[in-house]
Amino acid sequence: MAILPGVAHAGADKRLAAMTPERFRVAASTIDDPLEFETIISTERGHRREKAMKGLIGNDAYLRAVIDKRSGATRYEIWQEIRYFGPRRAYQSVHFEAGENVERRPLSVARHGADLCPEPETNGDCVMTKTMAFPIEETVLRSVAARYRSGTADGWKFKFKDGTGRDMVSSIAPAEAAGLLLAVDDYRTPAVPRREPGARDQAG
Repeated sequence: MAILPGVAHAGADKRLAAMTPERFRVAASTIDDPLEFETIISTERGHRREKAMKGLIGNDAYLRAVIDKRSGATRYEIWQEIRYFGPRRAYQSVHFEAGENVERRPLSVARHGADLCPEPETNGDCVMTKTMAFPIEETVLRSVAARYRSGTADGWKFKFKDGTGRDMVSSIAPAEAAGLLLAVDDYRTPAVPRREPGARDQAG
């Protein structure tokens, strides 16, 4: 989940290391609008922080599961939001590990937000914002989840590729991947309320 400058490693995050799949499952949010065709389950609130480095401020990456209500088909996505100082960066694709191979995917979302620029006479850099997302196969997500080890914050890394060479490396914690999969299982198979011993059905 931590954003890393280039290929440098960030310091261990004790709070992230303490997170378990169960804690991410409980923290997952579900958007189930009856007027929409899809349900969205997100880990965005599971572990959030901002980190500044080399002209870039980024929120933790997070996962989303998008479930088609009619077919039950589910797609998985990784989302990332950043703020940085101009000029605009041209992130268009991402590299990530998939087994023993490195895969490349185009970004499904590469959206610029509101840009804040100083007055011309101050001669400063503009503050840019960008939201990015890319799809990830369930098989890859499950392999990430299988890496979970209690008490560690080592994440599965991916690299956003910038057309001008200003690549950015980010990561997702295996506990977060496992927690999302548990939350999706909960949605697909809702828990049956337990009946108290001796309880009787009430006639309507």
